[in-house]
Amino acid sequence: MKTLYIIRLGETENNVKKIWSGSRTDSPLTQKGISQANRVADLLIADSSISCIYASPAKRVLETARPLADKFSLKIIPDEAFQEIDIGDFDGRPQSEVIGTEMGKQFFSAPQYITFPGANASVLESQQKATVKIKELLDDLQMEKAIAIYTHGALLRVVLLKLLGFNDLSMFWKFQIGSCAVVQLIQKPNEKFMEMVNLVNFGSPFLTL
Repeated sequence: MKTLYIIRLGETENNVKKIWSGSRTDSPLTQKGISQANRVADLLIADSSISCIYASPAKRVLETARPLADKFSLKIIPDEAFQEIDIGDFDGRPQSEVIGTEMGKQFFSAPQYITFPGANASVLESQQKATVKIKELLDDLQMEKAIAIYTHGALLRVVLLKLLGFNDLSMFWKFQIGSCAVVQLIQKPNEKFMEMVNLVNFGSPFLTL
């Protein structure tokens, strides 16, 4: 059995201000976000099978991953595959402005068809890049070992759907992924898809119907 932990970064200042932060805009963690990162590290330290930690190269994600890396004395491996989806010209803009645009409305209704204006990749292309990388990592991972990946909220959603076998993004907004939520998935020998065995969402519901 191989285990994969995917962790959303902690709360940032832009989260509080409701400013969209994609792959181009960074924002430091709040004190709450720092506390969340430490809480995740305290939770995952119990799994001694974690052998490597990957993260988006965004500073806010690396800051979230640091407590776990320190506890395991592991280096964080930054990888562009785990960067947030490219929201193009909407990056750094207040959510109140975005949701009033036609593209913003489409993102909330049918994200599977979205390429944001000014973006270099579509939502589906970001999903593909990340899941291909994860499959490569799992192929190289020894049995009974685990990987931790720190990433962003939107990318975590699309990756989770793909790993669980959904072929489109129609359920994108069904998942409630809070700051520093931890998704635990396992891959059993000779099985293609992963099974979600646990999710720590710190009080928020996970699936809304």
